[in-house]
Amino acid sequence: MAWRSAFEWLPRVRNLEIIFNTTSWGRRRVPEDISADFSLEIVTALFGTQATDTRKRLTLRSLQVMGLDLTKAAQLLCQAVDHTQLLALGLQQCKNTTAMLHALNPKTRVGGLKLRSLVLTGALRSEIFNDVLCSFDTLEYLVVRIPEKVEFRPDFKCLLPHATTLRFLYLDYAKLITRNSSERTFQIHLDTKTTFSDCVKLEQLAIRPHFAPWQLLDVLGQDIWYALKALPALRSLRFLNYAEDPDTHWPEVITLLDLPSHTTNVFTEVPKLRALSLGTAAEDPWIDGDDEFHPPYYTRGCLIDTCGREQTMALERELEDMVDYEPCSEILSLDIKPSQLLRYGYKP
Repeated sequence: MAWRSAFEWLPRVRNLEIIFNTTSWGRRRVPEDISADFSLEIVTALFGTQATDTRKRLTLRSLQVMGLDLTKAAQLLCQAVDHTQLLALGLQQCKNTTAMLHALNPKTRVGGLKLRSLVLTGALRSEIFNDVLCSFDTLEYLVVRIPEKVEFRPDFKCLLPHATTLRFLYLDYAKLITRNSSERTFQIHLDTKTTFSDCVKLEQLAIRPHFAPWQLLDVLGQDIWYALKALPALRSLRFLNYAEDPDTHWPEVITLLDLPSHTTNVFTEVPKLRALSLGTAAEDPWIDGDDEFHPPYYTRGCLIDTCGREQTMALERELEDMVDYEPCSEILSLDIKPSQLLRYGYKP
């Protein structure tokens, strides 16, 4: 009752976060006893009769939901909040995120979205993801992290409506980039001609190969690099480690001394690129036997010889110094933790 009264007396509330505290479980999954019925009780307690009275719907700018089972709560939540006014939406570590997106789908609901920021972490169906993204054209920030065992293969033509607005794209899911049986050629599952080349404002990109990211460094010129070169404004690029891959140990063919040469080739292949990272997060090391190597970070540099000729070269940096060399590089340090709410693309 207290929550219902608070919303009635605070009609100008603009940012709402609904979080089931999962801190005590750390990096483990949310327990099974967080049921759909219990989540529905939480939403019902928050909004009460407001959830069914359209005249009392909350006009929010940002809505963040974390740790709930949305199977039954999604519809009620969408009734309580005017989704047409939302600028930022986060559905993080929730069960049945698909139910919430289905409730927001214009095929089933009157009124369109105009989100600038969308954060989705957890299991998700590709079809509803495609439908929702194709229904509006205002996204600037998109963060998607799908569990490894979940089949997620969206049609990335759904990015096209956002091609003139998208600035930040974080894609962490399996099989975005795969390799064939020879392990010498790679395929990025994007239509490069109709997707990346149209994203004229995309400045920051993070993608996860289904293998150790350094294995890309000696196969320049294949379709992944053509895709990246098609991005006219790309400034920061991050290859996310596939942490559960047993082959992500340090390879014999590439040593620490080789990395500057390989990364220099990346900067040469992608001429607008200013910053590069080859790791998931600063605290996640690469393992080579008993030794640990922390993911290096690089910025574009220039070598001038005695004749005045310029040559591109990669310069290794510390993570904390990257923003000084490239202000548009926060994607390099973005760390998505299951126990912490990610607030991105808006000011709470």
